[in-house]
Amino acid sequence: MEAYELTTGGGATDFARLIAACESFGPYCLIGGLAVNCYVEPVYTLDASLVVIASSLPKLAAHLQAQGFKTEEHAHSLNALPPGSDLRIQFTTDERYQAFLARFVDAIVLGGRRGSRALRTSPAVSSGRTSIRGGVYANARRTNWT
Repeated sequence: MEAYELTTGGGATDFARLIAACESFGPYCLIGGLAVNCYVEPVYTLDASLVVIASSLPKLAAHLQAQGFKTEEHAHSLNALPPGSDLRIQFTTDERYQAFLARFVDAIVLGGRRGSRALRTSPAVSSGRTSIRGGVYANARRTNWT
């Protein structure tokens, strides 16, 4: 956790803030590289990809903006950048990911444990099979397979 904090210029603290915000706006699920790291030998990533209930995303974005995060809307995502760190946050708006919210597990991410000062809680993470499906969706969109 400390190494991630140092390398990202505050990314672990911002990740903890992000998870706390997500928890206050309803179901959410971590997807992408950080989620996959829960199932395989971890690799370093600056990206935090999530899916939240579509109807709560505008309120969550406004909450993050009020905390100093910059947000940008794109065709399939809403991206957020915390002030002063290299953490890159992406909320997918692809409707296929909404089903992931019903199939998540609590997991340890970035070495955080339930109740730890750095993370405060274990985030909801897509299940192993769901993480693979998300990778297929992302690659299909990049190669126009959809």
